[in-house]
Amino acid sequence: MRLPLSILVAVAAVVAVVFAIPNREAVTIRFWPFDTEIVVALYLVVFAALFLGFFTGWIGAWLAQHKWRKRARDRARRIEHLEEEVVKLTEAARPATEIETPAISDQRWHVPGA
Repeated sequence: MRLPLSILVAVAAVVAVVFAIPNREAVTIRFWPFDTEIVVALYLVVFAALFLGFFTGWIGAWLAQHKWRKRARDRARRIEHLEEEVVKLTEAARPATEIETPAISDQRWHVPGA
């Protein structure tokens, strides 16, 4: 699993470098409600937008999966509780099911015809 991920990261890094080299022109970014202007390279704006999009999507997916994570935690607790109960019941039932066998003595019994 590590090799495909490493290949994917390497390809993404090469694509990012190939994109960033020709897109170094300065762009001005203005924030509407404020009188603030920032001058940065175009590739930084694109990378920041991509990062913000991926991060927002990740947060949205994480929040959407809350129900499933909670269900998995609840079921794991239930399984642990039931396993403990099985162990307790097995230990409680063990003495009742074990039959004590009489001790074997060294006496030899005479079997007729043997």
